[in-house]
Parts: sequence; structure tokens; C-alpha cells
Amino acid sequence: MTNIIPMSILTVRQEELSDTQMIVDGTIPNDLSGHIFLLAPVGHVDSKRDGALVFPSKDGTPLFNGNGMIYRLDFDKPGTVGLKSKIAKTPCYYADDATKPGSEYQEYGFRNFGLARLSISLGVRSVANTALVPLKFAGEDERMLVTCDVGRPYEIDTHSLEVVTPIGWNKEWREQLPIHLPFEMVMNTAHPFFDAHTNEMFTVNYGKSLPTFLSTIFKSEVGKLSSAFKGMIERFAKLPEEKQNIKNLEIEKEIPRELFNKETDESSERVKSFWQRLRELLKREKEEQEQQEENEGNARELLSELKQLMIVVKQ
Repeated sequence: MTNIIPMSILTVRQEELSDTQMIVDGTIPNDLSGHIFLLAPVGHVDSKRDGALVFPSKDGTPLFNGNGMIYRLDFDKPGTVGLKSKIAKTPCYYADDATKPGSEYQEYGFRNFGLARLSISLGVRSVANTALVPLKFAGEDERMLVTCDVGRPYEIDTHSLEVVTPIGWNKEWREQLPIHLPFEMVMNTAHPFFDAHTNEMFTVNYGKSLPTFLSTIFKSEVGKLSSAFKGMIERFAKLPEEKQNIKNLEIEKEIPRELFNKETDESSERVKSFWQRLRELLKREKEEQEQQEENEGNARELLSELKQLMIVVKQ
């Protein structure tokens, strides 16, 4: 079967290149100087691969969900073009690499969910793969940011291409939801604007309240839920308003105790079965992810339910 999209677009390489001389077809004008910066997604640490060739979308993951590779074309030597490339390694990149399948900490690993890459233990990946934003404050050298829609912008060193620092402290950015995990879900624009006349950068940062977020998840299904489950959802929706340390809730102990008390006898077996299936799925997903292809349909459905439930209970 012929691919609708050329394989050259669907495959990438993750090698980081340094001071590589490009083969030039034709002649480069001697008075051409400067640099061209490019940015593109190149998959994740666990993307399918054949040697150096990586297939980011082979498992159905959108091509846009991947670590950002920064490329710089150099025209600083007459008649030649140099190339340097570097993956934008934000802090969560190192956590992703340390928890990839086969590692000692794989149970905490990140998994792809459409355009997002999540870990129920660590939070949300910030892949910095969408845009490059140049900026120059009066009296200072030129600077460069890499951005994405989920996560803070990061400044890079334009010479080494290494990630230098995020823009702003975590506490200065609002989370999409207060999930209280190491890597927060920060929603902003991937295309902030720098005004060289006023020395200001303009961006946005947005989110939803927990009740609003829950309504989009459960609105179509709420009529099908038992009174026990409805009560649980209402309780979690009110948690941010309660004067208690939500971070210290022992989630895995708290949920069964709340669900299986005397007031929920009418649906205890159904809820218990559901909760047990979720836990079993999580265990299988961590230990035997490669062996789950035959159950892919059911696994994806349960993973979606698990993600929604964990977002709620982490509050």
C-alpha cells in the first residue's frame, strides 16, 4: 500500500550534530553571513526505531508530539554552510529518559496520549518543539527562546544550543489544573511576541477550574453513573475549597475507603470491579507494554478512564 504521506516526513533522526559541513549544490554568495535557526519534533526516548531511523508516529502518536530538535545553519565562513543540532532538553526530558521502558524506574514513566505525554506519577512533558522566538533587550546581546503550548518557554544558548533556563518560576505560572506533581500542566501560547521598542514580551497563561474541567469529562456520562460515583465526583470537585492539605492525601487508600463504605453498598461490586480493572491495567501497562497489542482497543479505553480518574483524585 502506498503511503499518502512520504516516509521521509514520517521518519526522523535524533543524533545531535556538531560542526558538520554541509554539501553545497551550486555556489554560496561570499557576502552571505549569519545563521538560520530551525526547530522540529523528533519523537521521544521510547519511539519506535530501526537503528538511527526513528518512527515517531508508528504507534499512532501524532508527529507533533516529540522532543524538539534545534538546528542551526552557519554562514560564518565564505562559500560554506555548517550545521549544528541539539535536542531541547528541558528538565522533564531527563526524567523521561530515566524512566523509559527497560529502566530501573520505568513504573514512573511517561506515555503518549494524543498530543500530550503524561506520567501519573511525574506529570506532563514540556517538549519545547513548536517555535523559536528571538529577543534583544536594549544594550544586551541577542537571545533566543524555544516554546510549546504546554509548558514554560525556555531560553537557549545560541552558540551551544543547550537549554539554559525557563522563563519564570513555577510559582509564577498558573497550572491548567492543580495536580501537584513535579512537572505541572502549564497552558500558554507557543507564539509569544517580543516588542523591541518597549523591551516587553507578551504571552498568555490560562486554565480551568476543577468543576469546569470535570464537567467536560463527565457531562455526557453523568446520567449513567451510580449515586456512589456521583457523590465521589462531587466530593473531589469541592476538594480545592476545603481547608486541608490536599497534597498529603493518600489517594490509593482514600478512594477504596470512600467508595466501599456502608453508604455505597448499592454499587460497591461494580465500583470495586472498575477500580480493580484500572489497577490491573496500570500494572500491565508498566511491566508488559509491548505485549498488549491484541488488547489495544480495551487498553486505550481504560487508560483514558484512568487518566481522567487520576486527574480528579490527585486534587
